[in-house]
Amino acid sequence: MEEVGPSGEIKHATLGEEKFSNRVMNHAKLIGLTEEMLMNDDLGAFQRLSRHFGRMSAHAIEQLVISTLTGAPTNAAAGTAADFFRGAALGNMQPNYLEGASSALDIDSLGTAWQYFADQTDNQGKPIMLEPAVLLTTTANAILSKQLWNSTEVRISGTADRTRLVTNEWQGMFDPVYSQYLSQAAFNGGTAQNTQWYLVAKVTDDFAPVQVAFLNGQRTPQVERFEYDPNMLGVTFRCKLPFGVSLQDPRCVVKSKGAA
Repeated sequence: MEEVGPSGEIKHATLGEEKFSNRVMNHAKLIGLTEEMLMNDDLGAFQRLSRHFGRMSAHAIEQLVISTLTGAPTNAAAGTAADFFRGAALGNMQPNYLEGASSALDIDSLGTAWQYFADQTDNQGKPIMLEPAVLLTTTANAILSKQLWNSTEVRISGTADRTRLVTNEWQGMFDPVYSQYLSQAAFNGGTAQNTQWYLVAKVTDDFAPVQVAFLNGQRTPQVERFEYDPNMLGVTFRCKLPFGVSLQDPRCVVKSKGAA
């Protein structure tokens, strides 16, 4: 918005475009049950297959989201525009990555990450005015993140810091969320990373660090039953969920390695 001059003329705005791509792929599993297995299912375990397929689908989505996030191109320096996480400014792209001993999750490193988030700008160099809403951690930091969210006061141990304010400024500021996949080596390029954590914006239609796309908006898996050929007794169950996961806007997330 600009001030209207004495002539009363209003200047035209312009529209720009930022493009993010995603691709929906089929994810599926099937299981075959013989007639004998069905007859001897006294506890009705096979009747709960739909529930099991639903749980498998939830696992598949979170697994792909976490592996996409942890596998994002990262550079501790300015890097290039292709780097999703970067440790220094590059044009209008502000830093959103910190590492080193001081990046371990605590009150001070949260302050650094919050400032990185608050300093994010759009293509014209103007603040995007987006607030972080979620503190995503591994299981190793899950309890600490809840303590930072719940605690009202800060207690100083020893004599090193006598000037810190007693109020915990982060109380209730970020929802503490952890992912059991986040610390698993299989989803972190083969290396376990128990120290990493993320500040993530509240997902909106305009901003999201990672996008999950579903075919025709169908978020629940489709479970189908098929009979065996006439010469065999039994049935096959098939579960299918078309979805895709991709990186979107790096201004919506700050990553901390949490270690040197």
